[in-house]
Amino acid sequence: MGEGPDGIWGVTAVQGESWRLTDVVMVPDVVGLLLADAVQLAHDAGVVLAQPDPDGPPLAALTWPGDFLVTKQSPQPGVRLWRWDAVVVGWSPVDRGDGAGVREPRRPIPPLNSMAAPLPNEPDPEIVYDSWAANHCSSQRMGKGNVGGTY
Repeated sequence: MGEGPDGIWGVTAVQGESWRLTDVVMVPDVVGLLLADAVQLAHDAGVVLAQPDPDGPPLAALTWPGDFLVTKQSPQPGVRLWRWDAVVVGWSPVDRGDGAGVREPRRPIPPLNSMAAPLPNEPDPEIVYDSWAANHCSSQRMGKGNVGGTY
């Protein structure tokens, strides 16, 4: 920061202006970033992003909802601007596909349980079931004439 014509602290000249009561910041490179990330980076650098039409709605109103990618910016990265001056950006929607994911059936269809590997030391499920059935479903525990038995 320097001193302006009246010796006021914090006044600096930039881009043809002789003085202004703010400091100078460098424009960051936001091209190729998602718009939300670009807005945060610009804010951290001390500038704001704006849409090309100064009389139009704000950038946030034009880009909500959805994801957008910054495609161009003006001024270019590295240019000195006054703090909180605008950097005009262009954007395009991010193509995320149809949102359905891959729904194509795999051909040929894999055999049942072919993708599941047996775990080491895992008991055979039929033996576990049989021992459970032997302990819980014996004819001695089920009353005759009861459908389903008594427990």
